[in-house]
Amino acid sequence: MSMLQSYRRITSTGKFVPEIDGLRFIAILPVVLMHINTNFLRSFEAPKSFVDSDLNAIIHYGELGVRFFFAISGFVLANTFSSFYKKNKNLWAFNFKSYYYRRLTRLEPPFLISTLVLFFVVGLFVVKDLVGLIPNLIATLTYTHYFWFGKWSVINPVTWSLEVEVQFYLIAPFVGWFLFSKFKDSYRNIILAVLIIVTPLIFLSPGSIFYTNKHLEKCIVVYQSHFYVGILMASIYGSNVWQRVQKSYLFDIGFLVGVLGLYFFYPPKTHSYILFDFSMLLIMITCFKGVITNRFFSNSLISLIGGMCYSIYLLHYAVVFVLMKVTSHLVFKSFYFEWAFHMVLSIVVVLCCSFIFYLYCERPCMDKNWPSKLYNRMNRIFNK
Repeated sequence: MSMLQSYRRITSTGKFVPEIDGLRFIAILPVVLMHINTNFLRSFEAPKSFVDSDLNAIIHYGELGVRFFFAISGFVLANTFSSFYKKNKNLWAFNFKSYYYRRLTRLEPPFLISTLVLFFVVGLFVVKDLVGLIPNLIATLTYTHYFWFGKWSVINPVTWSLEVEVQFYLIAPFVGWFLFSKFKDSYRNIILAVLIIVTPLIFLSPGSIFYTNKHLEKCIVVYQSHFYVGILMASIYGSNVWQRVQKSYLFDIGFLVGVLGLYFFYPPKTHSYILFDFSMLLIMITCFKGVITNRFFSNSLISLIGGMCYSIYLLHYAVVFVLMKVTSHLVFKSFYFEWAFHMVLSIVVVLCCSFIFYLYCERPCMDKNWPSKLYNRMNRIFNK
């Protein structure tokens, strides 16, 4: 095992699929680039030619990476349910306690630690009103900030997407049971394809409450079709047909088509959602079946960075915000050199900070037995 592989994520089943972390890499990349660019433009004066450029517009589309994360979550969780519910038709045979406990012990500690640290930093040095920030803290920690306030959390703006993820985690076992215990592969795939097409038409038509109501515009109903994409991918991935499909350079071309589709149909509107969603599905399929793309997505460094995407996601906005304040005096004659310098510097600093957080906070929580190990260790210390 190489040094990079020794740092990769720990999975509950012990089975590691590098392509999934490779997908996480291309999901987190546009998000980080967008926030670096946004903070740069707030801190430095940019010429109008750059502000109006296609490059700036493309980078500004970073939110599509968040949507891709929703599809990945659907894929990962549906993979778990597909193998179980195909054998156990009874909903209540599923260990709900273990499932929710695992979500809690895996995701909550890094989220709690980062949120509390940022609460004190933002409260003391940014808004300078720690007490006044307490309602925001409570709403952020309970994943209800957008519902109550109708806007991003001032403590950590990116946590709105985690609120959507938590909503999906809560209902995922029931969705998985319905789709994987009741239908054969072909029927399930048709149902999911129909849901991907129909749900935006039903819920996201012009004048929909999910567009007009600020408190509802960032809920799972708005993004549900992206999760269906991931579930459909899991259904295809677990089918007999999938095993017979060989890798091909045609899938590499399909990957490029999928990437172009994501950017061309972003931001997705009511009638372009289907094309945006199926572009995501195409990317997910080709990452496994393309020759070049599979080599890229399976690369140890790419999958390592993708594997620590949760740490990157939690920290990157705050790190970039502070870094831009600290380096605002570093101005160069050439704007594009200045822009490139701060982009690269920010990426390096974000990766370094995130890796430390991942290594000492997130990765230990990937061990499903960490609570009992911690309890035993503390017990030995205090009983000496």
